[in-house]
Amino acid sequence: RISYSTGETMPPLPPTPEPVIGAVVDVTSRLTSGTDDCEEMVESGEVSIVSTDLEITEDKGKQQLVGIRWSSVDIPQGAVVTKAVIDFACDEAGSGQPVIDIAFDLIENSATWLESKPSIRSLTSPISWSITESWVPGNVYSSPNIAWEMNKVISLGGWASGNAISVVLSQSPISTGGKRVAESHNGNGVGPVLRITYATSSVTPPPPVPPTPSSESLEVRLTSDVDDCEERGDEFLA
Repeated sequence: RISYSTGETMPPLPPTPEPVIGAVVDVTSRLTSGTDDCEEMVESGEVSIVSTDLEITEDKGKQQLVGIRWSSVDIPQGAVVTKAVIDFACDEAGSGQPVIDIAFDLIENSATWLESKPSIRSLTSPISWSITESWVPGNVYSSPNIAWEMNKVISLGGWASGNAISVVLSQSPISTGGKRVAESHNGNGVGPVLRITYATSSVTPPPPVPPTPSSESLEVRLTSDVDDCEERGDEFLA
């Protein structure tokens, strides 16, 4: 009777592990000084950081860019932003139904507007905001979700929690004109507020599965009288 092993066999593949969702965190970032928001006239390139309001994105019929910078945004590296909106407190009634493009400064730690103005920043793709409702002074109005483009900044290799993030608001090419007027930091001491929801996630892989040897047994029988023998001296007996 013989037992033998065929060696290693391939075990069935373990199921693909599902992502384990970690903390879901809400973060609010605020401006810290009057230099955290600015306006830049498109035609002249002139930048103002002293205005008490933000005219988005026309002033006296001329297009301008609006820059907003949050100097410390608490999102850890590796997090995924699921929601991000900007809250604007209305300062005065605007006009028309403007379409506003919102794009992020594509850098790990955004510089102040005193160091570089909005028009020379490298930006992400814009997210368009079509504003059809009239703004009422004192009310707060929120942008659409801009998380998709924000994640392009958070995923940069040099990003760290507490870094600065900036956006640039511009008039969309499809806009027919008009503007909305929001409070700046110099106006109400707050300015635009960035509200973020992010999640951390990880996948815990299953432990490796060792190969399983395959064992078999079989029985071997004689088939004739000459399959065994005895030897006595020089005499051979079958």
